Amino acid sequence: MLKKMLLLIVAALPLVAPTPAWAAFETIELVGLSRGWGYNCDQPLSASYLVAGSPSAVAVNPVDGHCWYGADWVRCCDGHNWYIELTGWVIVSFPPLSERMSWCGPCELPEETPPVYRCEDYLMPRFLGHADADYRRPASLAVNPTDGSVWVAEPGQLLHLNRDGNVIWVGTDYVNPRSVSVNRVDGSCWVANTENHEVLRVSSSGSILWRVGGFNLPTSVSVNPKNGTAWVADNGNAQVVHLDSAGTELWRGGDLVYPVAVAVDRSDGSCWVADKHANVLVHLDSGGAELHRVNMSTPRALAVNPKHGDCWVIAGSQVIHLDPDGSVRATTAGPSGAGQLSVCVADDTVWLSDEEGNRVSHLAPICSPFSDIDCWHWSLDQIVACYDADLVRGYEEKNFADCTIYVYHPEYFVTRDQMAVYIARALAGGDAFVPPGPYQPTFSDVWYSHWAYKYVEHIYAENVAQGYADGSYGPSIPVDRGQMAVYISRSVVDPTGEDGLEGYVPPEQPTFPDVPTSFWSYKHIEYCAENDIVKGYIDGTYHPEFPVTRDQMAVYICRAFELPIS
Repeated sequence: MLKKMLLLIVAALPLVAPTPAWAAFETIELVGLSRGWGYNCDQPLSASYLVAGSPSAVAVNPVDGHCWYGADWVRCCDGHNWYIELTGWVIVSFPPLSERMSWCGPCELPEETPPVYRCEDYLMPRFLGHADADYRRPASLAVNPTDGSVWVAEPGQLLHLNRDGNVIWVGTDYVNPRSVSVNRVDGSCWVANTENHEVLRVSSSGSILWRVGGFNLPTSVSVNPKNGTAWVADNGNAQVVHLDSAGTELWRGGDLVYPVAVAVDRSDGSCWVADKHANVLVHLDSGGAELHRVNMSTPRALAVNPKHGDCWVIAGSQVIHLDPDGSVRATTAGPSGAGQLSVCVADDTVWLSDEEGNRVSHLAPICSPFSDIDCWHWSLDQIVACYDADLVRGYEEKNFADCTIYVYHPEYFVTRDQMAVYIARALAGGDAFVPPGPYQPTFSDVWYSHWAYKYVEHIYAENVAQGYADGSYGPSIPVDRGQMAVYISRSVVDPTGEDGLEGYVPPEQPTFPDVPTSFWSYKHIEYCAENDIVKGYIDGTYHPEFPVTRDQMAVYICRAFELPIS
């Protein structure tokens, strides 16, 4: 029988002090937008949102995180005081941090010469728009990730800007373009025009490829770049329409009341629909069949992440994050009035415009204390369980922006000294109870000064590890899956070591075809398999020669010591 753990298990490099009881549920948090000055202009704090006057539309390049938004005014800081730099509707370009660090844009340079502060510490956009473009209140923005250009729908006109914000083309043959969506394959833009009750498709150079009527207040359009089709919210007809690339109807319908927004999931061609007055979010497959129906208060804006099929929704005064099946992952406070969402697929984050709150926010789903373990990591639950049990602590590092981050490095191989820490702390019931180690070192390559000295000595004393024939332990050698089974099996039996395994008789027929009965750790691998600690690969093999990674180790430890999974 497996030996139950009596106290907290602790094991890993002692680099980051853990905060127990994290729990593996998702939260939504603001992403810091700068590494320098905050929004009171005199305290070096990381800002959490962009100040903007009534931002009516937002769109992010899903590949590189370059964000665009429309605002009535933009607030700037000269290094000492806040002031209004630009008023009247402007289109704001906010490149990712990696780019913002290499230039200084409008409102970023202090008046002093030389500048007192580094320009990359300022949280200002590079481009604030051209006065001669006659910007108006934008209803919708759409970014083409292929060339970084952005399309802007405004009352009476449609604009196409290049990545630097320069106007490529302005079209005035539009009464009230309400929504735009870009097909990244050919660079064309789909436009829902509410006043003319039509949907148009415009080439990247501005020529109208076709326009089709038969709508009544089309309020939203979303293109699937996989096949060039598009979904349209036909608000006045209380329907959703699916069009092919030539504008021909493929399907029309939906049990809807007041559809105001649609978002296509290009991974499977399905479409999410926000029905504001019916207080529901509807998920339709590519053929129009209803997949899910989720009740929520006044959903009015949404965006889909095709990487995972998850959906973000502004509903009531909340931002809601949903799984592909419509179940709620997490919620956070959102705009009570108008707002839009745009997903950055590159980092699974979402940008949010809050028209009444005068801000543009960058949100991220958070499920672990480590920046490299996202909400979809295959061993998320086990890593968090190990963290909650004070078993793993991760690493403290600096990212490209010189910001401190905490990472787990799931891809790192587990070495024999690290394995000793896992096992020793588990056996002792906590780090404080691990003996300091004997006066005379047991192994020639693990002396008193070695960071894992007492842990290695403790697992030796508990008959878990014996070292090599030459008297060494090999602390830096990666642990393979055959060796891991030996460590684990010897640790969870009572008494520990080979004595605890004396009564165990492995099966005569091997569980895994690549681990025959003659294999040196056959008994240990079979013991772990029988106790559901290891399961092998999908093809039925075990691969005892494969090195063990830190994410795999979290799974083995959770199973072996029966850690609770939140």
